Amino acid sequence: MLEDLAKLYLTRNERGSYLCGLCGKELRDKHNAKTHLECKHFPTDGGYVCQSCGKVMNTKNALNCHAKSCTKILINPCSKLNENLIDEC
Repeated sequence: MLEDLAKLYLTRNERGSYLCGLCGKELRDKHNAKTHLECKHFPTDGGYVCQSCGKVMNTKNALNCHAKSCTKILINPCSKLNENLIDEC
């Protein structure tokens, strides 16, 4: 769906930047432009769920950012922060 919205509302200018067809904002690259569309013009209401913890995000970008830190916590439960709390893994 986001790719379809990008095709409809994003154009490139002579400098290679992307322009939002809804508000005229100029964005450096396609990723930022698609994130802008999703955050500012087409937000979802809890459309993205973290598979690790179940937390609900409104944008795919927010989920991706969250998943990086959430995965680190799950992959490394015996980190230095937990060293004093856990004697053995």
